[in-house]
Amino acid sequence: MLGYLSLGKVHRDRPFIAEIRKRNIGLMPDQAFPDSFRVDITDPAWQTMVCNTIVPAMKKAGCSGLFLDDLDDIGSRKLEKHGAALIAAIRKSHPDLKLMAN
Repeated sequence: MLGYLSLGKVHRDRPFIAEIRKRNIGLMPDQAFPDSFRVDITDPAWQTMVCNTIVPAMKKAGCSGLFLDDLDDIGSRKLEKHGAALIAAIRKSHPDLKLMAN
């Protein structure tokens, strides 16, 4: 089972949005999707949160892989290098997971 994970955005109803706000990881409203916020993927705290908190919770819930979304948004912000680094960090910290990119 693949779990959905946006690497560049967070929907306001995600259970970890409060933690993102607490850690002061930049959230910018997404004009195209009013219920979503763009995440500052250049912030090392986001990479840490993804690899050490969000992904482990998804694995605990039974996911054996991740459907990585909003890579186009990362590209439109010219942050491909940071997106690739985040995917590499996920792969390094969770080599057992299958990854599917959208």
